[in-house]
Amino acid sequence: MESHVRIDEGVKRGPRNQRSTPIKPQDGQSAVIPADLDPDAVLDLYLTAETTSSIAVQLGVRRHTLVRWLRAQRPEQWKSAQAIRALIRKEDGEDGLQAARDALSLARAREQLRAGQWELERLDREYAVQQHVTVELTGDLGDRLRRSRERVVDGEVVRIGQDAAQQVTDQGVAGAQQNAAT
Repeated sequence: MESHVRIDEGVKRGPRNQRSTPIKPQDGQSAVIPADLDPDAVLDLYLTAETTSSIAVQLGVRRHTLVRWLRAQRPEQWKSAQAIRALIRKEDGEDGLQAARDALSLARAREQLRAGQWELERLDREYAVQQHVTVELTGDLGDRLRRSRERVVDGEVVRIGQDAAQQVTDQGVAGAQQNAAT
């Protein structure tokens, strides 16, 4: 019986990314955005492949504060910038598929491609999967509604006393016996 073989078995590991762990907020980072900060300049930084974490560190603010502020200041431009980055990620994944020399780089490229496609589908309607459902009703809907109204039974709630409940039970038992006999 064969043992498990790693996908990267025998593959020399190259240099790791410069930043392998997420940048954490440092002491002194503020939850307040500076008043003179230009949202368009921050979006330009974001489009030059900088992460929101690194931009936040440069500006001395917390990442979630920066993202919330960008979304409030420039909602359409923020969404557009995210879609552009997703498109770049998708294209990088496609390039990676073509250049893959081993199973590990192929798997990485596939995941990058899938992540880019997934984000694009949610951020840009042009990339979303289009589904069209056609419902065709035959016959007269008004006639169906009138017939359904005829099936409604009007009634009122009556409180059943103990004697009436016993009578209903006796009738049910007698009816069941009668049905069994026939």
